[in-house]
Amino acid sequence: MLQARNNYRFAQVILIILAAINIARGLFHYLAPDSGSHIVAGMDISAASGANIVYLLAVIGALQFVNGLLFLYIALRQKGLTLAAFWYVLLTSAMVLPLNFVFKQPAAPVPGRFANVLEFAVALVTICLIIYFEKKSARDGKSKNSEGGVGKQ
Repeated sequence: MLQARNNYRFAQVILIILAAINIARGLFHYLAPDSGSHIVAGMDISAASGANIVYLLAVIGALQFVNGLLFLYIALRQKGLTLAAFWYVLLTSAMVLPLNFVFKQPAAPVPGRFANVLEFAVALVTICLIIYFEKKSARDGKSKNSEGGVGKQ
């Protein structure tokens, strides 16, 4: 199965795209003077608690940046971890989605919340495709063995 995972370039390309998005978003939140709170989301950060919002968004940016670097490393150097990376994206976005739309909806129109929906969908579809192709590869390998063909080493 590990060998099958290494053959699915589509998943690695998608992971590189997710890496680039996370690196860009992370750097913006980390480096922007207001971490994007007012510039992008229109949040009022003039109150005393505004500094906390800026700080928390900068921390999120640091985490996004590191996630992006990790995804890039997996896609380019540790291809066998590609499926695990997509499970990570799926689970983290699945935890954030209820916060965004049900339990703790933001007062300001936060653009990143819709990106979480897209991340969830992309991760789910990619996981399903990887599993489908792995099962198909396993079936094809069994049929080659039963027909007297050369099996996987």
